[in-house]
Amino acid sequence: MALSGKRSTNGGFKNMVRGSGLVLTVIMVLLVSMFTFALSANTGFAISLGKNLQNIPVQNRIVYTYDLKIENLTGKAASYSVSYNGVPDAWETKLPKQVEVKPHAMENVPLLFRTDEKSLNTNTTITVLIKNDSGKTMERQFSIFPVRK
Repeated sequence: MALSGKRSTNGGFKNMVRGSGLVLTVIMVLLVSMFTFALSANTGFAISLGKNLQNIPVQNRIVYTYDLKIENLTGKAASYSVSYNGVPDAWETKLPKQVEVKPHAMENVPLLFRTDEKSLNTNTTITVLIKNDSGKTMERQFSIFPVRK
């Protein structure tokens, strides 16, 4: 009935491909396609990255801290592997490689970066890549630009 026109007397497949029935059929196919895509693209987790301490000098190094929040949107406990790209070898860091999150919960993980003297006045872009148990990934990028105060 939803796909038939106002003046149609006999329903069926013919009304789906004529007049207003064709428009309604196209709209329904598009809506079902978008819903299917949204379900398949769902990663089951959300992440956010927030700044904490920025540009704090400590013993010839400059300290930066961030909060990485991983929210598990599924009904079972999950393990997330975390990798970092772009961190210079000379920096002292405290970065977790694995994070466990309970069902429907959020885990807050601190990230610590201590830059070296050679990194002063140089912009460094760091990529944080988070992968869940089923192989779905998310990434966030941020930049650190150490300067002496």
